[in-house]
Amino acid sequence: MHLSSGITLAVAVSAQAISIPLAPRDSQPQSRASMWKPAVGTTWQIVLKHPLTINPQSPAVEPSHVDVYDIDLFDNTKNGTDGSTIAALHSLGKKVICYFSAGTYEGWRPDAGDFKAADKGNRMNNWNETWLNINSPDIRDVMAKRIKIAADVGCDAIDPDNVDGY
Repeated sequence: MHLSSGITLAVAVSAQAISIPLAPRDSQPQSRASMWKPAVGTTWQIVLKHPLTINPQSPAVEPSHVDVYDIDLFDNTKNGTDGSTIAALHSLGKKVICYFSAGTYEGWRPDAGDFKAADKGNRMNNWNETWLNINSPDIRDVMAKRIKIAADVGCDAIDPDNVDGY
């Protein structure tokens, strides 16, 4: 599967952010100089509960003073089919990190039918989700498709959640 070399995985580590390139094994790696790396002190807004509403004819977003928006991949792209919200954020000079759960099954996601029962574990406390066996090749295939969706709709990075509890 071909994955865009232009998307990075942003991970906060001890108040510093690092980027890990997500490129196909047979492609030329993106140079570190051209890869987006959020600097220490970069301002963030995490919006996961509801999709952002941005008027494409007159784009604006609040708060406007932040550098990066971390938003739900599926809720903000019409289930991975529409990058207009991300494009609007880019037009405002914002970087966009796309969140998805990489370690739990969420039955309401458009790819819910791609998960095998054998890869599902216990229910996650306080959430309507079940843990996934992230070592499964089938789960990795589903997550690779999600990463490709993120690249295709214009995400600058991804925020894969829940990878620490199977």
